Amino acid sequence: MKKRLFRGKDRTGILNKDWLYGMLDSLDEDFPRIIYKDRWGNRIIADVDKESVGQFTGLTDKSIKDIFEGDILTGLFLHSMPVNGVVAFRDGSFGLLWKRMGTETFTAFTSMCNVEYEIIGNIYDNPELLLA
Repeated sequence: MKKRLFRGKDRTGILNKDWLYGMLDSLDEDFPRIIYKDRWGNRIIADVDKESVGQFTGLTDKSIKDIFEGDILTGLFLHSMPVNGVVAFRDGSFGLLWKRMGTETFTAFTSMCNVEYEIIGNIYDNPELLLA
């Protein structure tokens, strides 16, 4: 089965502002749309909130949930150093955007080894987690 490459929150309200997963129709960057298949296999195109669009990183968390841009993760680095951060795309890589000693730091997933992540929310549905 092919992985869903993007997600976005339904902008129209028809789907109760649910997350939609599929391909991104980026013909108009200001009004993105997700192309997905409904339960009967029909291709549907739906408008999504521009700010909520996130790409699948190709990684899963410890519960085998797909990790997308905008997810908030918690994990333990080597030496049991806990870290919470937001999944972001910078300089050609997916990674974690987190604060260390008051300074915002981006660490690419490719430079982190032996870290087990857990998705604890996302910046759209759980912005309060950013304060923790």
